[in-house]
Amino acid sequence: MDVLQHILTMINSAAPESLALSLGDCHVRGLFSLVIRGQEFGHLTRIFVAQSEIKPFDVQLHTHRYSIRLTTISGQIRHHRAFRHEAGELKLSEYSYSSGITAQSTLTYLGETRINCQDYYLPPGTSIELSNTDIHSISCSQGSIWMVEELGYRTAYSRVLGIPFEVDGMYANCSESQIAAIRTLVIQHLNTILSNTLTSDPEYEKDN
Repeated sequence: MDVLQHILTMINSAAPESLALSLGDCHVRGLFSLVIRGQEFGHLTRIFVAQSEIKPFDVQLHTHRYSIRLTTISGQIRHHRAFRHEAGELKLSEYSYSSGITAQSTLTYLGETRINCQDYYLPPGTSIELSNTDIHSISCSQGSIWMVEELGYRTAYSRVLGIPFEVDGMYANCSESQIAAIRTLVIQHLNTILSNTLTSDPEYEKDN
């Protein structure tokens, strides 16, 4: 549980300037992004809270402009990975994407690409690292929580695979009360998980 205790410490010590960068409807409606560390885009640490169910490919397959480390906290979180292959079973349109987080959202059609796809569940407490060229998406149950650490910009644009999606009206700025409510919810949730951690059994440790 060390990783969850570390996340809780970061949330409790989050600077107001970082929290102020939090966003609602981030990437998909009902997904809240709580910024708990950093003030420079591309180097932020975000806690994502799914306020409603996210079905597979509600968030299109995409890359990031930076490498990321993703750590799951709670919920049924399924990771969808795509791999380019000239003989791939799936053929999808590909777009260059500029996120609405830092500027006006834009989608530019690049052509068709072929991929193979796989998916798997990420148990709570799992960490995975993705490069800026890795293609993925996430689906999850309502109330799922995970952390994303941005590891520095590598490129100006990301890639998105699939049909064009809505970009207007997303990435909503949040009031202090909204941010405080989500922060409190995550803190309470982490405290509950950590309080349920079993105390180590000395006899087990002695025998092992």
